Amino acid sequence: MIGVAAVIISSLVLGQPVLLLGIFPFILSMRSRDAGLGAYFLYAPYVASKVPPLNLYSYLDGISILIFALSLLLLLEDVLRSTIKIKKTELAAGAIMLLSPLFPEAFIVGALLYLASLRPEPLVMLAPAMVTVVMLIARDTLQNLGGSGGVLVLGGFTALTAILLALKNVKSSEMLIPGGD
Repeated sequence: MIGVAAVIISSLVLGQPVLLLGIFPFILSMRSRDAGLGAYFLYAPYVASKVPPLNLYSYLDGISILIFALSLLLLLEDVLRSTIKIKKTELAAGAIMLLSPLFPEAFIVGALLYLASLRPEPLVMLAPAMVTVVMLIARDTLQNLGGSGGVLVLGGFTALTAILLALKNVKSSEMLIPGGD
């Protein structure tokens, strides 16, 4: 249910009532997971087309983009789960997200907390956490970077994420070839 709550809260924070349509894919997923997924994949592009374009280099617009993307991700998780079962981590994350009308960053913190509880690997959450920290620290200078500076910042985070994933211990598995020894 965190996804439904995220859609409602993000609708309030972003001032976009069209986001409330996200409740319908969740309701449909209760009847049929496939119907819910179909409705979600119609909902997501429709809502994305209705949200006004934002400036990636502005701090508040960057926060708005993250709120929008995380609410869609959390809703997808609810649609895939297709059950009404409230976990303790959902309650904790939801309580933090309720502060987002006063502090928009609280939505991101609550969403990341919940996503970290789904797959508690530190490397999975390191890159989004670092993006959030840098955005908080450099909130005033992000607007003055311009296009090339923004590309450098995003490229740096992409490179950091790639390095962290390359350092991760990946288990190799042999391909099984029928008839081969």
